[in-house]
Amino acid sequence: MSKESQSSPPGDVVVRDTDGCTIVRDVVLWRRKKLSISVLLVATAIGVLLDVYEFNFLTLISWAGMVVVTSAFLWGNILRLLNK
Repeated sequence: MSKESQSSPPGDVVVRDTDGCTIVRDVVLWRRKKLSISVLLVATAIGVLLDVYEFNFLTLISWAGMVVVTSAFLWGNILRLLNK
């Protein structure tokens, strides 16, 4: 270890987040209270709606996948018809 890192007290060390997941960490640790509450409320509302309409997560993911595949198919055919 270098002399500089040995002489500085541990309280003055600033740790930088290099992986870019500070928002997720802040939400999980409730550092951003408004964002954490918003995430909790949205997740609760989605859970209640799924329960009320008797859907499960797999059904919604399947429908979303079908929409994506159908949209990609139609978009490809429209581009081919327009010669682009």
